[in-house]
Amino acid sequence: MLQQASGDLNRDGAEDHVLVLTSEADDGPATCSSRSPPDRSRFVQHALLKEFLPEKTSGGFHDPIGEEGISGISISADTLVITQFGGSAWKWTSTEKYVYDAKRNGFYLVESGGRSFHAAGEEQQAEELQELESLRKKQKLNKEQAARFAELKELAEKATWKATRYPVGAMRMGD
Repeated sequence: MLQQASGDLNRDGAEDHVLVLTSEADDGPATCSSRSPPDRSRFVQHALLKEFLPEKTSGGFHDPIGEEGISGISISADTLVITQFGGSAWKWTSTEKYVYDAKRNGFYLVESGGRSFHAAGEEQQAEELQELESLRKKQKLNKEQAARFAELKELAEKATWKATRYPVGAMRMGD
């Protein structure tokens, strides 16, 4: 078991458990399984997602699901939250939130979001952008300054967290 989270995902008053499982050598793709104890004596599996996480090496210097404190699974109220983080010089992070719909007997994506940014230069780029913005208000930027300003604006846009919300039932987990 790579990770686990517990909480009342289906709002029945009993603890549900979400497990991220990997091979014994911890070298294969991870599988996510959600289980609930309907009568507290056995578990019923509600979801099984094979290979739903990227390979550990896809994170550059970081394990996309195992970066403690940044990546992983958690349960917040009745919502399963899957957060991934990775990259090397260019970092990326994403979060997906799922809720269980008993009528449809499945988990559904209700929100997803993410951003990417250059780790070493995010603060410096913001300062440089602010300086060029101030200069632009005072005078016309030369060709090089205008090109750099456009580049920094694009980088700032990519670094801004973007979230998309979905109505329950629109995006089934695993589809």
